[in-house]
Amino acid sequence: MSVTQSFKDAVKRRDIMQIRIMLKDSLIYDKSFVKFTEMKDYAERQDVDFWDKSVNKVIKDEKPWDEKILDREMISLITHFSQERVLYVKELIREIYRLNIRADVLKEQKSNKSKATNVQQKTEALKQKLPSQNAMDSSMLLFKCVIEMNNVILQDNLKSNHGNLSKENLQIIKKSAEEIVCLCNGLILEEA
Repeated sequence: MSVTQSFKDAVKRRDIMQIRIMLKDSLIYDKSFVKFTEMKDYAERQDVDFWDKSVNKVIKDEKPWDEKILDREMISLITHFSQERVLYVKELIREIYRLNIRADVLKEQKSNKSKATNVQQKTEALKQKLPSQNAMDSSMLLFKCVIEMNNVILQDNLKSNHGNLSKENLQIIKKSAEEIVCLCNGLILEEA
């Protein structure tokens, strides 16, 4: 990452308010705070003193923290841009967005479970319909469904759980693998 020209211009003009606003905004846009550090370091190297030196003690709110608290503190940063307040805002961002990420992961896990259940239900429904079809065709169709179910589970886990599979999904995949082995054995016997 690099410092934007608009930030360099604000530093060159020694526009303290603009510098603070841009630094404050970078905290939200880059939650790793790398951009903030680059911008802060750039301004400090240019001998621009944007820090608030007043002795306004930051009073931390009790947890659980939420976005209303963060919004209030972000607004306060503009006029009270102290190192202590910046550290508090970083703490708020880490906590609030970590909780939001957890909530998103839980929603996605619930969705994945629902998708896996839907694929499993479709597979079971197909099993009921298959006896009326030719044995080879029905085995191939079932084989494709089992593969599809495993692909849905694996794709969703890669997206939401950083590749980690839940015990429940591992059991589904294990059962599917056993079905695949049986289907392969059946297909081998039919071809012989």
